[in-house]
Amino acid sequence: RKNSEPCAYGAMNSEFSLVELEQATQVFSSSLNIGQGGFGFVYKGFLRSTTVAIKILNTESLRAQSQFKQEVKCLLCCFV
Repeated sequence: RKNSEPCAYGAMNSEFSLVELEQATQVFSSSLNIGQGGFGFVYKGFLRSTTVAIKILNTESLRAQSQFKQEVKCLLCCFV
């Protein structure tokens, strides 16, 4: 997808509380861990009637935070 194309799911951008994320992942249960990357762990969860992937950012470096934000932006715009 090109950057100039509109984001199909941009309106779905939401913030979730820690309580919601803990409930969705059964307090980040290892049984729901579906992966690990350079930024942290990824969990399968269920939020607001939707199955989702929840990535927990490892905040050790500013570079990782910047790359994480870029990844989120890309997913919001490109994940269909």
